[in-house]
Amino acid sequence: MTFSERPLVYRVTRGVRTGLAVSVFFSVWATIAYALKDARQTAALGVTLREVVAAYLLGGLFGGAFAGAMIRFMRWAVGAFVLGFVANLPTTLVITNFAAADASLAAKVSIGMILACIGGIVALYIRSDPWPGLM
Repeated sequence: MTFSERPLVYRVTRGVRTGLAVSVFFSVWATIAYALKDARQTAALGVTLREVVAAYLLGGLFGGAFAGAMIRFMRWAVGAFVLGFVANLPTTLVITNFAAADASLAAKVSIGMILACIGGIVALYIRSDPWPGLM
């Protein structure tokens, strides 16, 4: 039985675990980045490390759950891109909102959507060389 044929609860659970694992990786990366900056540089960002880590964890939780539930769309290229885009969107919008606090709403949404395209591209890459048992 392939992953996409498994029950919905199993797929969502695995998606959440994977999303949280990825968010922990990015949280460690952000912690290292914050540790290498001095206090003035981090204050100029306008975002605390706690906010960045919370955004990554929430995005990993919801994005992973969504990706696990909708994994069957990976059968088609357009479905894979949309799935990766939408799964990545919560994290990118939250990070963009923190990082560009003084920007207009339109600018925040535009930047967040452009960054979410990275998730779509990654999903297309995964689909081009399917992982064993994924589909």
